[in-house]
Amino acid sequence: SGINAEYGVYQRIVSETDRTSAQGLRQFTARLFGTVPSPLFFGLIIDWTCSVWRVSSDGTVGNCWIYDVDKLVMAFTVAQVILAIISCTFFWLCWCWFPTPAEVNGDTAEMEPRIQGTKGNVEMERLVAEVADVHDETTTNG
Repeated sequence: SGINAEYGVYQRIVSETDRTSAQGLRQFTARLFGTVPSPLFFGLIIDWTCSVWRVSSDGTVGNCWIYDVDKLVMAFTVAQVILAIISCTFFWLCWCWFPTPAEVNGDTAEMEPRIQGTKGNVEMERLVAEVADVHDETTTNG
């Protein structure tokens, strides 16, 4: 998904007073679920694509000598697509189901509509109306 999407969701669903604690919790969970298991996960994919393993004289298996490159590329691509879909799904769920800080505080003037994305249009209409009012005042006074 990316850092910008993460930051937008993070800013939208966490109140201003809780953002420092939430950022610490977010960093902790990112490290716990990202940094710790990812080498194991991608290591399994790399080992799965090995074609020829080094075997010593006593029968112990060593490191990989030859990888099936086509299989490796396909496995990494599928893994990245699946992880991106999971990430986007969780961002969408947070965006839809978590209330904005304005909704929690009951400030209806600050509430943003869900999913429709019309807040920018409402603000643009308000700006156009203000410019039209200023234009009407200058033409009637001058």
